[in-house]
Parts: sequence; C-alpha cells; structure tokens
Amino acid sequence: MDRGHLMNSKHSGTLLILGITGAAVLWASPAEATLGDAVKLIYVHMALAWLGLAIFSAAGVAGLLHLLLGREALHSWSRAFAVVGVFLWLVYLVLSMASMQISWGGILWQEPRFTYALVMMALSSGFWAVGRLVERPRVDSLLSAVLAGIMWVYLLRTARFFHPVNPVWTSDSTAMKVSAALITLIFFAAALDVVWWLRRRQSAVRRQSESPVVSA
Repeated sequence: MDRGHLMNSKHSGTLLILGITGAAVLWASPAEATLGDAVKLIYVHMALAWLGLAIFSAAGVAGLLHLLLGREALHSWSRAFAVVGVFLWLVYLVLSMASMQISWGGILWQEPRFTYALVMMALSSGFWAVGRLVERPRVDSLLSAVLAGIMWVYLLRTARFFHPVNPVWTSDSTAMKVSAALITLIFFAAALDVVWWLRRRQSAVRRQSESPVVSA
C-alpha cells in the first residue's frame, strides 16, 4: 500500500471512530423537559456554531501569517480551513432553521443571529468562489483574513431578539453540559482531521504538478 492510500485509510478510520463515538454520546445525552429529545439537535447546532467560528478564525490567522511571512505552507493551511469552514457553515445554517422550527414553531427571518448566519454563508461561499477563480495564493489568504475580521466584527455588533445567550450552558443540568461539551470536542476533532487531510492532499497535488515530466 502506497503512502497516499495509507493516509486515506487512516483518515477514514479516524472519521469512522469519531462518528460512532459522536452518535453514541448523542444517543446517551439527556432529553430536556420542554423539547424532549429534540434538544439533541441543539447540541449539534451549538457545536457547529462554535466550530464554524473557530475554523474561519484559523483560516484568517493562517492567511494573515501567509501574507506577512510568505510561507506557502501557511496558505495551504488557510485554504484547507476555509474549505472546511464553508461546508460546516452550510450545515450549521440548515440546522439553525431546523432548530428554530422545533423551538419556536417557524423560521424567524427577522432574528439578527439568523440574518448573521445567512450573510456569513453568502460571504464565505462568495469569497471561496473568488479565490478559486483567481487562483492566486496571496489573494486567497487576503480573502480569508478579511472574512475572519468581518465575521467577528459583525458578530459582536449583532443583537439578539429571540435567540438565547446559551440554552445549554445556562441550564442547571450537568449532564446536558457534559454531553454538549463532548459533542463539541468530537466535532472539533473530526473537523481538524479533515483539515489535516485536505492540507496533505493539496501539498501532494502541488508537488506532483511541480515535478518534471519524464518522457519515455
């Protein structure tokens, strides 16, 4: 088995283990008096929110360091984080709508936090598309750094109408807090594994494109 196949096997095995562990934790997590087992969707929704913010922040920091230091490896990390961030934010957005439907009986389009999620989805996917069209590492890194800055400035200026501060961490249930923390950690581990795999894959593709072609 060559190195590439071995890397893919390890990556798949890690994700499988994390997926089974996450499903077991979610199944064993406690229900809530009002929402029942539907609160488990809130656990995942909350984990993806924090994870999306962290991943886009990491992409921005790596992109900024690439602009300052010029190291190609930093751009590879920034790009891998950005790709994973766009996918995670899409899933988070879908779960946000599902969570609102369950908790409030409908999608509250006027809720500022949901508007924030929609705007960030549009910006992140738009920036990603521009980066793929331009295919210039410094532009790519600049877009990631700008997106991270917009993300935090916008978030800190976004009010709440119906969205609670944190329904899990403000609860009196220790079991709910532990379950939410474990699910968040598992999601973080899975996301970092995918980022690491994407970065290795990008590096392998770049080395292959830069290697001289030997004619027969």
